This record gives sequence, structure tokens and C-alpha cells, in this order.
Amino acid sequence: MSSLGPALRAGRESPFPRRWLFLGALAVAEGIALTSAFDLPSGADGGSFGHSLLRLTPFVLPACIAIATAMALFGGFELQRQVAAAVARMRRAPALWPYLAAHAFTLAGFVFLTSLVFDAELGRAGAAWVLGWLATGLVNFGLLAAAAVPPAALRAVLWRTAGVAGSGSLVGLLAWQAGRLTDSALWGALGQSTLACVHAVLRVLPGETAFDAARRTVGYDGFTVEIGTGCSGWEGIGLILVFLGAYLWYFRASLRFPGAFLLLPLGAGVIWTANVARIVALILLGARFSPEVAVTAFHARAGWLFFCAVSWALVVVARRFRFFSRDAAGAAGSYAAAPWLLPLLLVMGVGMTTGAFALGFDAFEPLAVVVGAAALWFYRDRYAGLGWGWSWTAIGAGVLVFLLWLPLAAPDAESAARAERTWTTLADLPALGAVAWLLAKVVGTLLLAPLAEELAFRGYLLRRLQAKSFESVPVGSFTVFSFLVSSLLFGLLHESWLAGFLAGAVYALVLYRRGRVGDAVLAHLVTNGLLVLYAVAENDLGYWL
Repeated sequence: MSSLGPALRAGRESPFPRRWLFLGALAVAEGIALTSAFDLPSGADGGSFGHSLLRLTPFVLPACIAIATAMALFGGFELQRQVAAAVARMRRAPALWPYLAAHAFTLAGFVFLTSLVFDAELGRAGAAWVLGWLATGLVNFGLLAAAAVPPAALRAVLWRTAGVAGSGSLVGLLAWQAGRLTDSALWGALGQSTLACVHAVLRVLPGETAFDAARRTVGYDGFTVEIGTGCSGWEGIGLILVFLGAYLWYFRASLRFPGAFLLLPLGAGVIWTANVARIVALILLGARFSPEVAVTAFHARAGWLFFCAVSWALVVVARRFRFFSRDAAGAAGSYAAAPWLLPLLLVMGVGMTTGAFALGFDAFEPLAVVVGAAALWFYRDRYAGLGWGWSWTAIGAGVLVFLLWLPLAAPDAESAARAERTWTTLADLPALGAVAWLLAKVVGTLLLAPLAEELAFRGYLLRRLQAKSFESVPVGSFTVFSFLVSSLLFGLLHESWLAGFLAGAVYALVLYRRGRVGDAVLAHLVTNGLLVLYAVAENDLGYWL
């Protein structure tokens, strides 16, 4: 049936993207479980060869992350092209279950050996045990790689990308070593600035802070940490400067100089800011949720996750903007979905981040509005032809959704209590702060949410479900599949999925009438505006706050 669209046909022809998503999620879940369950034993301080190997394990994961990030940045596009070509030559994907069965078997062995090797009391850290443990881990990883890409295709890909893989590995090792050297050699003014900035951010929050510059300690609500040399910010700066320096040389032909040199101070500033944010998040996590999780799992992984994210973001910036890149216009096609998706993703990401550390009232919720509005303003030229204007049909549809929403999404006791706490907290704030928060909330509800959600669901998703090249599908093109799936996903975004599903369906029908995203935005705006008015007039703030 034609309404199923090219997306389903492409999915049947190539099962690999879904397989890679599944295997990637499996690998991440296993990594988190293993690193949370096992800590390096104190017995690793012994003098045997096995203990010497164990002493290297804390450096293995950071080094591997640095190498993998460098390989992805330097050879990711070529690797992606080669994998796609190898997969395209295969008529069908081999069965997945034999690899998964073997992986489960070796994983059980790896867990067993880890429990023995890391148990200092058993004294199992002999060389044979440690080497067997390492070999089992490599086999386990290899089985996942073979499940992702068939071995025959994988060999061809590795052979064709050996050059960029080798370059990436070398850069990754150099960057990791640079990070270690700057980490161990420096503290100075940068470390004190990091400490002071973390304290300044925590002081904005309601709660008790602790600060001792001499002892390098900072805390919040009874949870105090010492900012070691590794958290001063030098390690991240050393890593990012080596990465960016190598990137500038490797891609010098496509970069625009001297503007591209500004990526170096930009990268150093961004990675240092990200380090401050990481420490703040660690302290809040320890103070409000779990000290154990904060000082173990989060502390061990968050820094490298931030580093990977910053590295990728800087490369995207370097490829996207003409100030840095000679062929930015050609690379821009890779980001065709950004104007449609980025505003909503940023709003959701910032909102989830600030909300995770809020106890009943999210004082930083306006930050999501500012970030989302900035994204919309950045891409404003891309929205010029979306049919902005008046439509009585859109207004009527917005009223209809409002009438459907009232009985289907009535706030429960928990939502009502949360809204009441928010209102009480606002009453206790200084007048200027309360007005600013409410103003941001109104702007977010009436303008930002309709724009960001309609661009993502009716502007992008309705067309993406019909073709991979969504821009080739006219706005307002109808298929049953895209209509139902996009409406259902829109419903799942809301607490009442049924109300959200019906709202998404009505907004889509409004879009279909004239092929204008602007009509769907207007209908959505009318619905939200009526809900705000109703919530205030009836003192039923659960519909809004």
C-alpha cells in the first residue's frame, strides 16, 4: 500500500540501522551495568605482573574513548560510506541470534572472571587470570562488532579505512596523554576559577552552600566534594586542543584561515564551561539523589561524555559555518532537519536537565525558553514560506482541541499539587523574579511550544515518515501511515496520550487543508491560550503550571 511510504520499504531492504541501534543500546547498557557493579580492587597495588596489568585498567576506558572519538571525527564520514557500501552489496543480513547467544555466553564468562580478578581477598590477580579476563572482554566486544557488521564486510571496511583509523588512533592517544600531562602538572588560577564558578552557580539555588578555597572543597545541602587537579579543567583543555589542532591540520584544505584558528580558544572555553557544569551536576546529584551514584558512576563517566559531546559540536560548527569552512554550503545539506527538530530538542533537553535537579519548582525553567527561542531566531529565514497568516478554520480547530482537552487531560491530584507548590513558591519569590518566571512561562506556552512542536511533528515528521529525503515531500502530503504515527508520537509526548493523539490528529488535518504549517501553529496557539485562560480563571492551575 502506498501509504506505508518509502520509509518502511527502506527498512525492509536494510535492517542494519535498526540492528545498529539495538546493539549500540545493548553495549551502552552492559557498559553502565559492569562499571557500576565493579570497582578496581585495592589488591591491584601488588607487585606481580597481573597486578601491574590491573593498575592500567583505570586508563583503558578513557584512552579508548579518546581514540574512538578521534577515529569518528577524522574518519567517521569515510567509515560510514564504506560500511554503507559493504552492507549494500549484501542481499540480506545474517541471522542475529547466533552472535547474541555467543555474546551472552562470553559476557557471563567475563562477569565471572571480573568478579574473581577484582576480588582482592581471593588473590586471583595472577597474570593468567588477568590475561584470560582481558581476552574474554575482547572476544565479547568482537562478537558485538560481528553482529553489527558481518565479518566479511567488516574486514573490507577495516582494510579500506586503515589509514584514517590509524591517524585517528594516533591523535586519540596523543590527546589522551596531553590530557593526563596537563591534569597532573597544573592547578593554578584555572583550578581556583573552576572552584569559584561552581560555588557561584550553586549559590543561585535555594539551599545551603559550603566553600573552602584553601582545601578546594565546595558543597551543597550537606554534600561536599573536593575539586581535585583532574577537575580543574586543564585535562579537558589539553584533550580538546590536541583534537582541534589535529583537525585543523588534517582538514586544512577545506577550512578557512585564519578564522579556523578561533576554534582553538573556542574549544578551550567551551570544554572548561562544560567541566563547571559537570561538577555542578555531580554535586546536585549527590545532594538530592544519591551520593554513591554521584561519586562513582557519574564521576567516572560524565567527563568523557561531555568531552565527546563538545568535540562533536565543535566539528559540526566548523563544518556548518562559512567563517570556519570553505565548503559550508555543501555541508549544510547534512543538517536539513535541524531547523525543524532542533528547537524542540533543545527545549526538551534543557527542560529535562534543569527539571532533574528541581524539587517541586524549577527555577531555571525559563532557560529552556531562551534556548528554544534562540534556535528559532537562528533559523528564522527557513520558516519564511510556511504559510503564516489568519485562518478561521485553524482557530476553530484550536477551540475544538481545547474542548477535547478539558475532560481528557484533567489534572490528577499529583499534577494539581505540583501546580499549587509552583504557585506558592512564586508568591515567595521577589516580585521581579516571579514576574520574569511567569512571563517566560507564558511565552513558552503560547509561542514557543506551538512553534517548536508543530515544526517537528507536522513540518518534519509527517514528511519524514513518507520519504527519507523529507524535503522532497510537499508540506501537506497525506498518507494514512504518516498521519496516524505522527499523531500517536505527538500524543506520547504528553501526559494524557489520548488527548495528545487527538490534538495531533486535528492539527494535522488543519495542515492538510491548505498545506500550511502556519495554520497548525495557529490552531495549537489557540488551544494553549485557552488552556492558560481557563486555568487562571477557574483557579485550576494543573492545566498549565
